[in-house]
Amino acid sequence: MLEATAYQIRDIVDVMEKDSGLRLTQLKVDGGMIAYAFLMQIQADILNVPVIRPTVTETTVLGAAYAA
Repeated sequence: MLEATAYQIRDIVDVMEKDSGLRLTQLKVDGGMIAYAFLMQIQADILNVPVIRPTVTETTVLGAAYAA
């Protein structure tokens, strides 16, 4: 399942690169799946770019806290 997710993201990145004419140099990620180090490593390997995880993994909660 994790590998399939990584390949689906690669497909999206490929289309985005083709449409924009730009190459991806890094991938910034967030959300619950960033807890899976295995997935993040596979994603970095498949895309051949660094995957950057935020210091605060719960960015939605952080945003709600800032808004409050």
